[in-house]
Amino acid sequence: MGPQHPARTLQNGVRIMSDHEPRPLAHSIQCAARMLGIGRTKLYELIDSGQLHTFLLGNRRLVPNSELVKLIDQRMRLGK
Repeated sequence: MGPQHPARTLQNGVRIMSDHEPRPLAHSIQCAARMLGIGRTKLYELIDSGQLHTFLLGNRRLVPNSELVKLIDQRMRLGK
């Protein structure tokens, strides 16, 4: 096994994971918006319209990775 490299955080807050660190399965609203390159208001619009599904874990609303991928795939197919 090679040496483990710790995760790094870039200036814009995006976290670069090491190859050995588990990937998050779901993201906060703020993180999901940042990953999509949109604001939180637009993300909430997608949630309210049923285009993006979330779940609650305690008091936190999380967006599953699978939902982010599905949204992008749908938009790519529609050309939007």
